[in-house]
Amino acid sequence: MKILLLGAGLQGRTALWDLAKSPCVSQLIVADLDVKRLKSYVDSMGLMGIVDCRHVDINDPHTIHQLFVNKPDVVLDLLPVQYVNHITQLALEYCCHLVNTCYTTAEMRNLGHQALESSISFLPECGMDPGLDMILLQKALIDFDTITRIRSYGAGIPHPDAIDNPLKYKITWTLSGVLRAYCREGVILEHGDLRIIPGNSLFKEVNTHLVNINGLGVLEAFVSGNAAPYLELLGDSGKDLDHLGRYTLRWPGHCAFWEKLIALGFLDSEPVQLGKLAVDRQQYLSALLEPQLLLAELDQDMAIVRIEVDGARNGVKGKGIYQITDTRDLQTGFTAMSRLVGFTASIAAQLLGSGKLEHSGLLSPLVHLPYSIMEEELKQRNIDITIQFYPE
Repeated sequence: MKILLLGAGLQGRTALWDLAKSPCVSQLIVADLDVKRLKSYVDSMGLMGIVDCRHVDINDPHTIHQLFVNKPDVVLDLLPVQYVNHITQLALEYCCHLVNTCYTTAEMRNLGHQALESSISFLPECGMDPGLDMILLQKALIDFDTITRIRSYGAGIPHPDAIDNPLKYKITWTLSGVLRAYCREGVILEHGDLRIIPGNSLFKEVNTHLVNINGLGVLEAFVSGNAAPYLELLGDSGKDLDHLGRYTLRWPGHCAFWEKLIALGFLDSEPVQLGKLAVDRQQYLSALLEPQLLLAELDQDMAIVRIEVDGARNGVKGKGIYQITDTRDLQTGFTAMSRLVGFTASIAAQLLGSGKLEHSGLLSPLVHLPYSIMEEELKQRNIDITIQFYPE
């Protein structure tokens, strides 16, 4: 199969490595704005001659169309999220399967029926969270007869040995993306009704809770994103739900710190006027904090995906915990976050390109990525899933 990988950043480099090692990938074209850096990375990994490195500027129509005229079987889009709709339109125009790690956009939904008519597939949300969370939830739906509560957790945090700053946090994707998420409205299902958590209230104590993770200890959780789309995907499986929420996990103290900064206006959208200069608050914080929060060469991070469900399994009421915990691979340098995002996206692209996913149109990992296949593929990459059941 021929695969076009767009974007060779932190997560893209891991996907690149995985795709280049796959015997089912006959041609791998990787495009990035900084092609010099891309070639240097490919050379350092011993992949020159296997990977076709190209320059792409998403704002230059010529460079992007030149990549699509090669008629790749699958486009794996790991560019910044603001370009997702444009890449979706191009995938439809050139009749290519598409995989990305972003939340499904309205544009993708609108174009889904055209993809179905063209016998191609759009498979968004194929990263860590969203992505692996839905794979784990799929397994819970198989195991449980009825489910009354679902809590989905995702975490990208430094390993305890790598904590050396007051935030107890280090960057494993982009700080600008983290800050956007820290002021994004959340939606949960609570007592059967949807409840909106304003973006400036995510870190208030009333909206947070603690989670005890075996072998790691207590982490704190706050609402992350919109859980409502889960309801549509769950269909009849969600008819008994009383609670449904998506959450991010951090080391204790993180929420109290950010609650104060938000109350002081550090993440407000309005710029601060300094004389004639308008300063974007989030850009300022990113520029100030990011250099201080980078993982050192030998620092390990941890990535956690966890699904907790309450319900009945084989007639026995209880709680199910489905979890993936991963740490940085110091041999390759791949962070845990990049492994869970990049490998998941790579696996999905390979499944689409090899014809192992027969559905067309707009797809979802919850419905269309078989758990048994994903479990085996992850295991081959030293990523294990643990499942525990605690009867009442």
